Amino acid sequence: MGVAATSLWAITPLVFLGLLDAEMDGGQAAVVLIAVLIVLACMACEISIILFNVPARFVPPHMRSDPGTVVLWRVRRARKKSGHR
Repeated sequence: MGVAATSLWAITPLVFLGLLDAEMDGGQAAVVLIAVLIVLACMACEISIILFNVPARFVPPHMRSDPGTVVLWRVRRARKKSGHR
């Protein structure tokens, strides 16, 4: 939840600066750059959490012992292959 909230807060200045429709000076360009970098980092973290359950400190406590989606997919795929032989 914290990663998604951080990402949404980083999108806020992008929306407001887009609504201003003004020329960007150095300060506004820096805000946009930082906000975009934060959003990209949060997206990478969210993808990592969904696929691999890494980093563990961002995974919900009740799901920390679960394998990631990729591991589950590989197990199911291996079962299907071994079952068809």
